[in-house]
Amino acid sequence: MKICYLILCHKNELQINSLIEQLDDKDVTFCIHVDKKVNLDIRSNNNIYFVEQEQRIDIKWGDMGMVTATLNLIKTALKHGPFDYVALISGQCFPIKSNKQIKNFLSLHNKMNFIDVRGADNEYKRMLKRVELIYPKWIQGRSYFAKIAKRLYILFSGGFEHTFKLLRRSVPYGLSYAYGSSWWFLTYECIIWINRFVEEHAQICSFFETCLNPDECFFQTIFLGSPYVETNGKNLTYVEWGDNRNHPRVLLEDDVPMLLKVPHLFARKFDMDIDSNVIKALSQAINR
Repeated sequence: MKICYLILCHKNELQINSLIEQLDDKDVTFCIHVDKKVNLDIRSNNNIYFVEQEQRIDIKWGDMGMVTATLNLIKTALKHGPFDYVALISGQCFPIKSNKQIKNFLSLHNKMNFIDVRGADNEYKRMLKRVELIYPKWIQGRSYFAKIAKRLYILFSGGFEHTFKLLRRSVPYGLSYAYGSSWWFLTYECIIWINRFVEEHAQICSFFETCLNPDECFFQTIFLGSPYVETNGKNLTYVEWGDNRNHPRVLLEDDVPMLLKVPHLFARKFDMDIDSNVIKALSQAINR
């Protein structure tokens, strides 16, 4: 079972190196994107490949940067394949199962794709608003001014769950909008198909450039229109949002017993600046 981990990282090199050390295996390859605004001292090895300097992206919350960085990671991975699975994780993720358990799970569910794809549920109309309007870059940010402008723009265009027909747009190429968690495990064949689709349909990136939070809908929407849609399984990365809609709760050492019981393979978000013991505790627990 050959796995390629695509890692998006922007802080805390010690934590990232701990993540790589935990996952390192003769059948594992790492492709790493380091945010352009930072420099991190990440370990090197013959199974670790970095997105080239000119392809690094300065990722900003809510814009297309994270999607572009992920596409660059995919292109990097395709140079070093084939693999059985390609997994997108962040530098603030960490496994909650051993390497052996991860391999066994993926072998047991071979040919399944694990990506959170949600459509017509209770949140759909509100999420659909993220793509129906054209959002200029200046309104996508998190500044106080951008937040106020965004709210007024949404209200005057029909409200949070409706868009006036004159302003409404649809996803190109006959695709249906879907959304979900940014993190996934996809088969190599599915990754090849997605990469080819993006290369052959240039308008798809231009469309999502003017959406809100495209990292939570770009790959979901494309996957929903793919020949692999019937192979979809549940998301494998545990995230706890709590009362915060913008950021997941940082997981702590006290959460380790709970994390060992959930069925997921990974969890996020961890931050060694907040709790430096949780990674060590998890490593000890899953390596027993």
